[in-house]
Parts: sequence; structure tokens; C-alpha cells
Amino acid sequence: MSNTPWFRWLPLAFALAGCGVSQDDSADDSIVGEIVHGTADHGRHPAVVALRIGNDALCTGTLVSPRAVLTARHCVSFTSEVVRCDQPGRQVFRDRDPRSITVVVGDDVRTGTPVARGERLLTLPSNRLCDADVAVLVLDRPVRGITPLAVARIGRVAPGDDVSIAGFGRRGDSARAGVGVRFFRERVAVLAGSATEFVTAAGSCSGDSGGPALDRATGRVVGVVSRGGTRCAAADSEGVWSQAALAGPLLDAMP
Repeated sequence: MSNTPWFRWLPLAFALAGCGVSQDDSADDSIVGEIVHGTADHGRHPAVVALRIGNDALCTGTLVSPRAVLTARHCVSFTSEVVRCDQPGRQVFRDRDPRSITVVVGDDVRTGTPVARGERLLTLPSNRLCDADVAVLVLDRPVRGITPLAVARIGRVAPGDDVSIAGFGRRGDSARAGVGVRFFRERVAVLAGSATEFVTAAGSCSGDSGGPALDRATGRVVGVVSRGGTRCAAADSEGVWSQAALAGPLLDAMP
């Protein structure tokens, strides 16, 4: 929400050439974090893809057309590291070169297939991320063999709803927590909401940034991971999501 202070953006820094995750990261499924409370995906959400951001970071995105990935603005831009939505100030400094962003499909970033790079970025006309943390990465080639997910254009996620979530992020607060494997979780409770953002009881971890919240009935994308607390596995952890409908004008601007 716009008045939620002291949250962090959640891309994941990495340093293992060719695979986008740290050599210290383990894929041990016993490590408890947020999405690990759910289930290893095993191909259930093929349109949820990993984004390798140059040699710097890992994010999650959703294929919403053969040539477009919906993700978080902070994944594709250089931004402030800590957000105070209750304070004014610039949060986006400049966008990244879209060609530095690689789309990887599959259940595991280590063994997944790079299928496209960015060609163009579509973003909202704002230098703030609070209430505007969505972006569309237009790809240099179509992604074949994966059915894109539809984006909810009308309606908003509201308190009392629940959603499914998926992402490639870290599955705990330890430096050795599993990361880079797609996990999902169902029935994540929505605690609060506005026209632009909503808060869930389960926080997302580093690397889940840009990943989707899905309507459990329709499978449509209803939210995009924006930010979370400093300890994603804490019992009181929360996640803040941009309402996916914010991306409607960007999708309409697709070439």
C-alpha cells in the first residue's frame, strides 16, 4: 500500500556465470521460506519465467503474449534500494538496456532454456515505484510452445480474496536457502488493498520480484510482486503487489 514504510524491492543478486544463481544456493526443498510453503511447480505454470538481469540479478515475470513479459518496474530499472512510500522522492533513476535482460523458461534457472532477450521496455510515466511498479518487456522474438496468461483488466484484488503465487525466488532468509527453482503456493490470503496495490499475508523472497499473483478461478494475472519485508520467512512477513490492471495501458501500447 502507498503508506507502507520500510519495504525493500526483491530482485536477487547472483554471481554464478551462466546460470544466474549463487554457488552457495542450495535447491534443498526442506528449506522453509514463503513460496516453499507451497509446492515445486513441475511444469504447472510454464508461462511464469525467470528473468536474468545482465550479470546482476534474477527476477520473475509472466509471459502475457508470445512477445511480451509482464514484470515489476524495479526489475528493469535502476532504483532506490529501500522504499518509503509515505515520503516523497524519486525512486526510479533510469531504465536498464532491455537487451541486457534474458528470458529463461523451465522449472529451474540452472537447466532452463534462454529463449529471448528484451527489445523494448514499456513503463508507466512515473519516477515512483509505489503504486506504479509494473513494466512490460517486449521481446526480440516470439516465445513458442507456451500459452501466455491473460491479465485481468477490470476489477481489483481486495481484502478477503485469496490468490495463487509463483516465482523463482529464494526460499528462506539464509544465504544458502534454495533459489532458482519455480515454486507455487495456493490460497494466499489478501489482507489489504487499494486501486493500485494489495498486501498478502505471505511475503515473497528475493528473486520473486515481478512474479504473478493468479486468480484461482480464471488463472488470470491479478498482481505483480513489488516488495516485501527484510525477512521474508518471518511469521509476520507480508508481500506488497501491484494490481495487474495497472499494466493495461502498457499492453495496449504493444506493437
